[in-house]
Amino acid sequence: MSLVVHVFLALLASYICSSARDFPDESNIQLWTCDGSDGQKWELMNDTTIRLVSDMKCVDISNYGTTDGSNIWLFTCHTSDKTPSHQNQEWSFNSNGTITSVMSGLCIGTSDGTGSNVELQTCTGPKVDILNRTWERGCNPPEKELKNTIRVGQLCMDVGSKASCQETPWNTYPYCNPNLDPDSRAKDLVSRMNTIEKITQMLSDKDGVPRLGVPPFGHTECTHGTLNDGTLLTTLFPQALSFARSFDRNLVHSIARAISDEVRAKHNTANAENKYDYPYGLICWAPVLNVCRDLPLLIRISHTMYCNNTFLGRNTKFLTKTISLFQARWGRCQEGYGEDPYLQAECAKQYVQGLQYGPDKKHIEAIATCKHFDVHTGPENIPVSRFSFDAIVSYRDWIETFQPAFKACGAAGAMSYMCSYNSINGVPACANRELLGDLLRGEWNFTGFVVSDCGAIGNVFSQHKFANSAEEASEFCVKAGCDWNCGEKWYWR
Repeated sequence: MSLVVHVFLALLASYICSSARDFPDESNIQLWTCDGSDGQKWELMNDTTIRLVSDMKCVDISNYGTTDGSNIWLFTCHTSDKTPSHQNQEWSFNSNGTITSVMSGLCIGTSDGTGSNVELQTCTGPKVDILNRTWERGCNPPEKELKNTIRVGQLCMDVGSKASCQETPWNTYPYCNPNLDPDSRAKDLVSRMNTIEKITQMLSDKDGVPRLGVPPFGHTECTHGTLNDGTLLTTLFPQALSFARSFDRNLVHSIARAISDEVRAKHNTANAENKYDYPYGLICWAPVLNVCRDLPLLIRISHTMYCNNTFLGRNTKFLTKTISLFQARWGRCQEGYGEDPYLQAECAKQYVQGLQYGPDKKHIEAIATCKHFDVHTGPENIPVSRFSFDAIVSYRDWIETFQPAFKACGAAGAMSYMCSYNSINGVPACANRELLGDLLRGEWNFTGFVVSDCGAIGNVFSQHKFANSAEEASEFCVKAGCDWNCGEKWYWR
């Protein structure tokens, strides 16, 4: 478990919080330590709306909610629409300190402390903590930073979230201490998490742990440029196969550096807008290191061949033979670095170093993922599906052909591997102890984390028939060494 949390800490150590905060529609409103920032300055208007001073957007209820737990967020004001269903932006400040929704009569409240979301809650009753529903307005406070704030004690209503280790009380905990080594920080954080919180860190994409100040984090695609969402535009480089064709180590390194900078910039910009999931994460699912060829196509010549041997002066009978043919037609060749193991390995090293490490070697800019581990050079769907394909490979070919690039990728410092859809000699890659345990963590001394290709754990049951249930497939994969499930959520007891 600490392997996955270790990754979060590596990112946390280099977390960059943008000073210029943008507040788009649907930004969550949360509780954070009062600091007088733009996200904490509100104004109560004559039309009974509560507006953010910086851009005059309104405190709003998600989906016109009228029940306990309805989310409260920021949204463009629409006070000109007076239909009853659109009164979700009208509020009343009451003499007892509560703020109620005109539409539902429920109070603005919060269940937890720092980092928790503000939501609609029942105003009265035996189980109600009135302190969490009693607010102070900072009209003319003695503390300048509390002017125009709406707060409970020293916690203010704030748009969005912040870098957690800058906040109290988490900045006093060992896992937020950048002077400690990552293992110590990871152990401290894990020791504070309950079972459900630990499980959520093994799923894609990661939910945060608000009570510990852990923000959500996720992944993105970076094979030849980082994936964009149509608004945060990024550079599209030629396909990765062209990197290899250049035979230029410095070029591969430079491209990876450029991709890394854009991954980090996209991440920071999206986080300021409360976007944390795919494709805004710092975990890059690249490089692709699968050999660009089919596996040996075994053709058994079952008929007898004759030819006229002029040297012997008679017909010669050839016995039945098995012929191995290699055809360079794997369907995703353009994503990788060709068919030569040495060239692949050299490209992998440069890509990993360029992606993960900038001028400041202490901090990781983005995480490289060596994929698809291993022997994923099979058919897409003919004659069998890639989800159920069983790669039959000799031990020598596995070592000499399929392992070198993956070994070099880890040796260069990659923090992540992705186990593939296929089986290797009868055992699914994500449930393969020989692959993930004996080889990767044992012989190669890998200390990062392993993520499944999306759906691969479920396929151990549904496609490979290697497990009797999806839950048993989860058990096999975790015990084999897979730390993170990309795909549907399966548990076992």
